[in-house]
Amino acid sequence: MKTTTLTVSAMFGLCAMGASAGHFNAASLTNGASSAHLDLGDAILDIQTVSGNFKSKTIAGYTMMGISGGHVSGEIDATESMHFTFDRAVRITSLELGALFINGQHGDQVNERAFVTINDSQTFELALTSATSASWDGLGNVTALSQGLQGDAGYFQIAGEDIFGTDVYSMTLWAPQENVSGSRGSDYGFGALTTAPAVPAPGAFALMGLGGLLSARRLRS
Repeated sequence: MKTTTLTVSAMFGLCAMGASAGHFNAASLTNGASSAHLDLGDAILDIQTVSGNFKSKTIAGYTMMGISGGHVSGEIDATESMHFTFDRAVRITSLELGALFINGQHGDQVNERAFVTINDSQTFELALTSATSASWDGLGNVTALSQGLQGDAGYFQIAGEDIFGTDVYSMTLWAPQENVSGSRGSDYGFGALTTAPAVPAPGAFALMGLGGLLSARRLRS
C-alpha cells in the first residue's frame, strides 16, 4: 500500500513539473487588429486594446507592439492601454517592454515609466533611472537589452520565477499621465511575455496524496 501511494504522489509531482511554460512576443499580434486570442500551452490568453488598434514599431532591431493613434502611434501612452486576460491562473516569469528612454532622448522630458496592473487590483511600476537601468517594485531582475538612448531601442526585460509574487488572471499595460505635453511624457511598446503554470497550494498536494491513498485502499478491498 505504501508503494502504491508513493507512486501516485510521484506521478502527480511529475505532471505538475512537466507542465509547459508559455511564451509569445509582439510578432504574435496582428497590425490593425484590436484583439488577439492566443494558446500559450499553460493558458489561453485574450488581449484587448483600448483607444486604438495594434500597431508595431521596430527600433534598433527590436520589434514592439503598441497602439495606433494617441500621442505617439505604435506605443502605449496615457490615453491608451492593453489588457490581457488568462483563462486560468499563471505566473509571469518574464516581461519585456521597449521604447523607454531617459529625459532628453527622442524629445522626452521625463525618464519614461511603464505601469502594469494585475488582477485589476495591484499596480507595479518600471521606471528608468539611467539609460541602462530601471527600478521595478515587483520581484525579479531588470536587464537593459538595449539602452534608453537615441538610436537604441530602450528595451528592458523583467525576469524571475514570479515577477509579481502572485498568481495572475489579468494584466493591463498603461502609462502615467504626467505634467508635460503628450509626446514628451511616458510611452512604450510591448515586447514579449513568458508565463508558467500557477504553483498549487501546499494543501492541494496533501489532498492529492490522500486521494491516492484512498484509491489504493479501494483497489485492495
